[in-house]
Amino acid sequence: MPKNTRVAYPYATALYQSAKQSGNVQCWLNILESLAQIVSVSEFKPLLLNPTVSKEYIIQQITDILGKGNDAELLSFLNLLAANRRLDYIPEIALMFAQIFAEDEKIAKAICESPYPIKDNDKKYLEEKLSAKIGRKIDIEIVINPQLIGGVKITVDDRVIDASVLGSIKRMATQLL
Repeated sequence: MPKNTRVAYPYATALYQSAKQSGNVQCWLNILESLAQIVSVSEFKPLLLNPTVSKEYIIQQITDILGKGNDAELLSFLNLLAANRRLDYIPEIALMFAQIFAEDEKIAKAICESPYPIKDNDKKYLEEKLSAKIGRKIDIEIVINPQLIGGVKITVDDRVIDASVLGSIKRMATQLL
């Protein structure tokens, strides 16, 4: 487990348990995504790592950007991170929080590669079929890959379903050799 993950996991777990109890999991997913974007901006990172800048000032800047300066839970979370010098770990905490949520809700992330855009009703159909096959709710992300020529290539966890023309050509070439 990488160092950042070891540090981020306890924060993400505690925050998830608190958010789940209060019914604010989706809200926190959105907040953490925004926080991760803020602290990842190249202009903001030096501010986080500068020991001469007060943590109160950094927290004020973050809450001003978010427009949530009076959110007690958010301020408490940011103050905890600041007190432990962990504000720069927010992207990892956000990622771990999303993973904990996905595991808890039995949601699997799938990547569907296609040479052309997929209509919403076709995407929904794929999600339903994959959900039935895998036994978990599926959230599909569509990625355009013109090299596939036709068909789709779907990756869920460590499973790959290659129903693309390129995949068929490669399988035929392997069989011929």
